[in-house]
Amino acid sequence: MSLYKLLLSVEQKGEVNFDRLIKFLPKDHAWSDIFKVSAQISQGRHAVEIIDYARFAKLRNDAMPTDIRSEAARRENMSSHDVACNSAYMLCYPVTSEFELTIKNNKTPTGIAHPPYERALLNVASVAGVPQKPLFTPASSAILIENQDCFFRWSELVQHFTLPIRECDIYFAGGKRILNPSFAPFLSRYDELFCLFDYDYEGLKIAKDLITKDYARTYYVSPTLLSEKRHLFTFEPKSTSSLLAAVSLCEALEQGELLDTMRKARAFMEQEALLDGLKPS
Repeated sequence: MSLYKLLLSVEQKGEVNFDRLIKFLPKDHAWSDIFKVSAQISQGRHAVEIIDYARFAKLRNDAMPTDIRSEAARRENMSSHDVACNSAYMLCYPVTSEFELTIKNNKTPTGIAHPPYERALLNVASVAGVPQKPLFTPASSAILIENQDCFFRWSELVQHFTLPIRECDIYFAGGKRILNPSFAPFLSRYDELFCLFDYDYEGLKIAKDLITKDYARTYYVSPTLLSEKRHLFTFEPKSTSSLLAAVSLCEALEQGELLDTMRKARAFMEQEALLDGLKPS
């Protein structure tokens, strides 16, 4: 519990975990100048009376949460880690970028040839909700790959899916990080988003949460010939309830084949299992 919430408890209820309150007080504040502690109400909780309302009000105002990361870093009773960044970035392999066009036209000093199936790795970023100018024009659709190794080896991974690859920019989703509202300016530029996430409860849940944001038409996509990949479902659910929750999400996302495979295997599949030369048969 933060100092601000502890102070509100004193103000509203007249009781608090006083040891914790003292721990969070700034070093230049003597608690005996502001509070009077009386009877212990329960283990760890004491009745606390405010004796200097002016000092208390200043202490409470100074402790009030801020959503400005730099301000939180300067406060004694806060950390920058308590506040979300006001900037965000994503790595991307766009369909075509200004960088690639330059290389293909041999306008670089080295004149490096750039095969058409390769893509340049770029990034997109927003600062304080303002998108920074990207070095590429967005395609009509985007593929979001959950895990890092799979993203950097995207050309291997996408062989297991039926997707319009040549019409899709490819992003590193980074798990739940893709749900950060700061990514809205990028993702809402697309007509379609294809989610290539883990085949477990978490992957399904992230896709479901992303769909509710309504940036674009958003789909959770399973590999082709999934029933033939049942041997890759080796990741044990944390509990039976986790498996049942995943099955429920499969139904909600209309993932019938995935649902059937999960039920038979009673296990999940991690996205990385599709790498290392495993080709659809």
